Amino acid sequence: MILKPDDHFWYIVFKIIIPLTCLWIRSHRPKRLSVVRLPGTQDTKQREHRAALPVLEQFLQEGRGWTPDNIGACLLAGRCYARLEQPDEAMQSLFRSFCYGIPQPEICCEIGGLFLERQQYPQAAFWYHLAIETGHQPHEGFWRQECCDYLPAIQLCVCYDRMGDISTAAAYNALAGSFRRGDAAVAYNRQYFAEKAARRK
Repeated sequence: MILKPDDHFWYIVFKIIIPLTCLWIRSHRPKRLSVVRLPGTQDTKQREHRAALPVLEQFLQEGRGWTPDNIGACLLAGRCYARLEQPDEAMQSLFRSFCYGIPQPEICCEIGGLFLERQQYPQAAFWYHLAIETGHQPHEGFWRQECCDYLPAIQLCVCYDRMGDISTAAAYNALAGSFRRGDAAVAYNRQYFAEKAARRK
């Protein structure tokens, strides 16, 4: 099979998804105490994120992508802007995905994360709730299952704890535990809530 330069599927795979996936893998490698981070590493990552943005924008402007491709491009652009510490632009890119379809769980979790970083907990909770609700609906393309259940549940635990609703926070921690048995974060939170309850007695 000969890949044509104007084929929209292979264009997004080779120009966007593969380079950004490689970047994500490199940035999420386990850290060791012996590793020496060379000067300029962060600059290289930022250059790669900046370079990806016009490619994503061109892809969306051409209007030849399938619905999952367009939503994925908005998601990747939002993540690039977030890595570049431009949260407003990241939010705009994520909201842009709604022009192509209903809110997807992964998009909702990204938006919730931006509000959580701003300590706007009610807004963050809204989007994490929506991620769980939309997670039960059929989806086109690929998606991360954890964005439909575990991730929004554990983040709702954080949101409600910050808002002072400990019982609801504990309930969402238990829900997260039902999706991922033996999870370290769930176990830590369970101990945290138990100590908090003991102090109130």
